[in-house]
Amino acid sequence: MSARPRSVAAALAALAVAVGLAVIPALPASADVVECTALGGVWDGPTTTCTISTAQSVAGSDLNGNLVIAAGGSLTKTGNTGDSVSGTITIAGTLTVAAGSLGGNTTVVGSGILDVQSGTNYSGNVEVNGPTAQFTLGFAGAGGPVVVTDGTFTNGGTVSSSITNADTVINNGSVGGAVVSNGGTFSNVLGTLNASLTVNGGSFVNNANILAPVTVNGGSFTNNANFAQVTGVLTIAAGATATNGPGSLATVSNAGTFTNSRGGTTAAVTNTGSGSLVNDGTITGGVTHPSTGTFTGTGTTTPRYAQTVVFTSTAPTGPPVGSAYTVTLATSVGTTPALAAGPAGVCSIAGATVTSLGDGTCTVTAARAADGNFAIASGSQSIAIGAAAGGGAATLPATGLDTGPALLLGFGILALGAVILRMRRAKAVRS
Repeated sequence: MSARPRSVAAALAALAVAVGLAVIPALPASADVVECTALGGVWDGPTTTCTISTAQSVAGSDLNGNLVIAAGGSLTKTGNTGDSVSGTITIAGTLTVAAGSLGGNTTVVGSGILDVQSGTNYSGNVEVNGPTAQFTLGFAGAGGPVVVTDGTFTNGGTVSSSITNADTVINNGSVGGAVVSNGGTFSNVLGTLNASLTVNGGSFVNNANILAPVTVNGGSFTNNANFAQVTGVLTIAAGATATNGPGSLATVSNAGTFTNSRGGTTAAVTNTGSGSLVNDGTITGGVTHPSTGTFTGTGTTTPRYAQTVVFTSTAPTGPPVGSAYTVTLATSVGTTPALAAGPAGVCSIAGATVTSLGDGTCTVTAARAADGNFAIASGSQSIAIGAAAGGGAATLPATGLDTGPALLLGFGILALGAVILRMRRAKAVRS
């Protein structure tokens, strides 16, 4: 019987033995592959990326590369060891840090979720950039800057660095770095901002503590709770809007629109440019206000603002009886004072129109009564009418011809002519 044929592999092995060569064993898997496998992922060597597409839970594992949690995949870290990802972390699924710490420059995309639970820590930059992407920080720490381009960040812990927002931030924790809000909504509900706040767009609502200066370049800022406070200077640029009330503010520098609502307390306000100020609350340190802006309201300012009233129309010189003159005014707060004119018989006023009634000096007064915000202010203007202006009585020209004196003169001439004619006739008869 012929010999049974052997497989090619067996033949090669036999040949290797025959020539005295040892069979080379397979290379062991790299540490990156091992770590990725421990995470339940698939390692891609060329991109040094570990991708997790299923639900995984591990105590911890260090990864020298990039980590991707695909949509539908999840990774939950439950232990206190293994806390480093040297590359980037991209989350389209869910990454939960339930214990220990984890770090890496992270982007949450699509509908991804980064959930850093209480008692843990997350280091590295985090960008939230997906239509429904979420980053939730429990009573935990985050070391790197947080950027919300699209999606939601909810902070219940401590962010040591900065936050930049263009969509939605809900802050119930502490922020150590500067906050910049470029759009969307930023709600400081129960939290504390310890560094500067800049609002360039969107809406910022403070219901808690801002222990730093606030600059509003665009959009709106609202200090909106009884215990809400801003301890630094609030600066409002032209075109921007800020509202206080109820709450407390330090000094306000306003070139835009500032409303101190009922229940709001502000230390002092300086209006600049064409700034508009409405005070229905309390200003304890006074108001500095330019003549180009407006200042209104029903609140209280201490000390009261010393407003001014200036006549901008020129009084007529020696106007005749029956003439009219329109008064124009400028006030330092942009309000309209009450007008009066007299004495009766010399002039009267209706609205802003003064009518001359008879000889004399007409006095026009403009006054604004004092209230909680403003001290009393008044101004006056005098107009000499008719004879009071010198040169005798003056009246408007009659609209028709007065024929009385001409008729009397004509009758006189006719009568004289008749007398002369009779005298001549009598002389002729005697002759």
